[in-house]
Amino acid sequence: MKVSKSIKSKWIVLSNDHIVNLLLGCLALETIELSCFKGFSRMELRSSKLKRLNSISYNNDEEIDHSLEIVAPYLHHLETLGSLHGLKCRLVDISSMVNTKLMFDITCIKDM
Repeated sequence: MKVSKSIKSKWIVLSNDHIVNLLLGCLALETIELSCFKGFSRMELRSSKLKRLNSISYNNDEEIDHSLEIVAPYLHHLETLGSLHGLKCRLVDISSMVNTKLMFDITCIKDM
């Protein structure tokens, strides 16, 4: 039986329950790449096999504040690129982090 070691998803809406089920159902994952994603507020990456998380453009099409908490004690590589659209991201227990790349858009609006 072949086991998937990576997941790449684009234009995806996942609830907190969807993320939990995905991670519990794919224990051999080493890499997760999410592109243009939204919907969940917590991601617990507690598998010692999961070493890399790439996220590109959090998609917030609503005018409300969003937050994302990432718990990742074994994660080695984190890459966040693109637009965050008001996302407040909190990293928790990233004690194994070796490499982080953060490149995101910032829009400043000056009151006239």
